[in-house]
Amino acid sequence: MNVFCSLAITLVCGLFGASIAQALGIPSAWLLGPLFSSVCLALLKWPIVFPLWLQNITVFVIAINIGGALDVHAVSSIWRWFPSILGMFFSLWLTFISVCFVLRRIGGFNKSSAFLAAYPGHLVLMLQFANGSKKDLHAITILQSLRVVFLVTVMPVMLHGMSFNEVNLKDEYINWGAVPVVVAVAFFGIVIVHYIRLPAAIMIGAILGAMLASISGVSLGGLPSEIEKTILLFTGVMIGSRFVNADWRMLVNMLPISILTIILALGISSAAALFVGKSLGLPFGQLLLAYAPGAAEVMAIISLTTGYDSSFVGVHHVVRLLLMAVLLPLVIPKE
Repeated sequence: MNVFCSLAITLVCGLFGASIAQALGIPSAWLLGPLFSSVCLALLKWPIVFPLWLQNITVFVIAINIGGALDVHAVSSIWRWFPSILGMFFSLWLTFISVCFVLRRIGGFNKSSAFLAAYPGHLVLMLQFANGSKKDLHAITILQSLRVVFLVTVMPVMLHGMSFNEVNLKDEYINWGAVPVVVAVAFFGIVIVHYIRLPAAIMIGAILGAMLASISGVSLGGLPSEIEKTILLFTGVMIGSRFVNADWRMLVNMLPISILTIILALGISSAAALFVGKSLGLPFGQLLLAYAPGAAEVMAIISLTTGYDSSFVGVHHVVRLLLMAVLLPLVIPKE
């Protein structure tokens, strides 16, 4: 089947999933509906596809929206987030150590595989360091992918369960005249970040580029609701497409340990977010999104739909990715 035909079928199924989720009143329906439908289709061996170029475009749009929110006032306030970033760092390492211990003692992972499966960094970066057997590589990929699915599923439900009223997507207006400038500067940021070999170059570079444009007085404005819904739909399908060609038996075998580790990770993140929130007077939900041990792009887009500060969430995840990338070669177990 032609790639574009498969993509069209995939997106139509994602749209159908979003419609069903919205009718059922599921939180973040435009994200979770496409996610569930694409995961189901992938596991049923349907020819779903979400090409790399479309993944890159999706992440790029999310990133310039985050960076565009970082105006002069927001950037001048970043230093005030330092205590919160320290709390995130503590939460990440406690989560990492705990999950790594569980994977070794209960999951039967060897030292290197447990380390890479538990490490709260970027999946591509983990796979670059995965020099074990093919089975270990698959186990790391499945565990990391399941963690993202559970995070994306649980976060909106947790926020909704805290008597939180989800923000309706509003019709905003884009400053179309600023689009070429912001896109050009964002591309320049990506080139620089890629050149110095940092992870998640598209996300980090585009955020930094859009932020530079914003503090220079060039602002995109807000995203119209239809574009936000499209980005949510694409994000859900993008995550679900990770399960194409997944081994059913390995997936079923990994499910219990995946659930155990995500409960542990969310428990630690929630406790840290609650403590820091009480100490600094910051919203618990906003900190919970910022402290999530993965799914950087998704946490940022969820913050947009829940009314939290997307720049706060985005900056925390950029710092997480940078710290984890710098530390990984220093702390990875030697074979």
